Amino acid sequence: MCQVSPVRPRWLHICACSNGLEVDTLFNDEPRLRNAGRPVQAAAPPTTPAGLVSLLVDDAAVFPPGLAPLPSAVAAHRRIRSSGLADWIGPLLVPAGRHGDLLPLVGQTQLDETQLAETLLIQAQLNEAQLEAAQGDRAQPLEIVLIAPAADPLPALQAALTSLADVPGVSVVGVEMPLPPGTVNPRPTITALDAMLAPGMGAALEFDGSDPAAVLAALARWRSASDRLLRGKFRTGGTTPTSTPDAHTLAAVIAGAVAANMPIKFTAGLHHAVTGPHGTGGSMQYGVLNVFAAVHSAMAGDGAEAGPGIGPGATVGGGALVRTGEGAIIRELLSTDGPGLATAVRSWSAADVAAVRSIFTSFGCCGVTEPLAELAELGVIDPWEAL
Repeated sequence: MCQVSPVRPRWLHICACSNGLEVDTLFNDEPRLRNAGRPVQAAAPPTTPAGLVSLLVDDAAVFPPGLAPLPSAVAAHRRIRSSGLADWIGPLLVPAGRHGDLLPLVGQTQLDETQLAETLLIQAQLNEAQLEAAQGDRAQPLEIVLIAPAADPLPALQAALTSLADVPGVSVVGVEMPLPPGTVNPRPTITALDAMLAPGMGAALEFDGSDPAAVLAALARWRSASDRLLRGKFRTGGTTPTSTPDAHTLAAVIAGAVAANMPIKFTAGLHHAVTGPHGTGGSMQYGVLNVFAAVHSAMAGDGAEAGPGIGPGATVGGGALVRTGEGAIIRELLSTDGPGLATAVRSWSAADVAAVRSIFTSFGCCGVTEPLAELAELGVIDPWEAL
């Protein structure tokens, strides 16, 4: 059983165990705790720009590489929803094929005090107010997004939506599904999907990097003519080094989303605040701050060169040519200057934050606390504001 540190904010402890782990994986050494804990800092960290991380991280606990059992993921998500982290975490992502496994996990709406204490992992410090707050959240439907498989996605979504319709303990707030490889005309897929979704239910359509500008422009045209909350979706990594797109491809996706004014979510690979050798065998993975900064750069229309050898006409990622205007986006994506990125983001105005988040809406992560812990260390978010 985890033990609560008397120094650390309670939500940090709760989230350290959010994937069913009974070890402290969030702030497991004194230097990290010193950087994140206000009581041992000489000065408070800068104020988080309002709305910067609101509902930023979708809970992908059951997906690789985390692969948490669904019962553990549901319990952990409920813990998060009853903690100070709730404003920063989006819905639980559930494979459409697991809808039958989900049903027995959402029927119970009340826990006795012993069960609740065990679930929160703070039995020694549980008080009446915390009990009432967590019981109240437990009584609310579990908000989920259904993730369709690559094979036969529409039938899989239809089966899951039918199974979960009118189930009191769960609310399907959106669906995500892949477009056929190389798709530049998503209209047939969107039309078929739209027919099966309830009003107000969101949808994210995953596309590959073959022609991101074309598919994002097409998605934007359909979105502008519909009431459906439609987003694009793009993979920024995965479980192997080859899953991470090169900087040119990701820059083209970001530039295309900004040009089309098309909201987009990212999935896989964004486990850290700053780009670095975080992947298998030290392979590169992008950072959340880098994507923030890249979107901001694309919106500014900054065509400056990324640096020596990364200007227009240069090659990156195995020979892809850098087009005019992408150099600055690539520079931001590849930056390893965490303090510099953090300082830049903290300087944004409310209008900057709103504009960036209108494009970069969220990302899925199997360990939702990992990137947030690093953002706290860099002073981008203040964990003590969540107390």
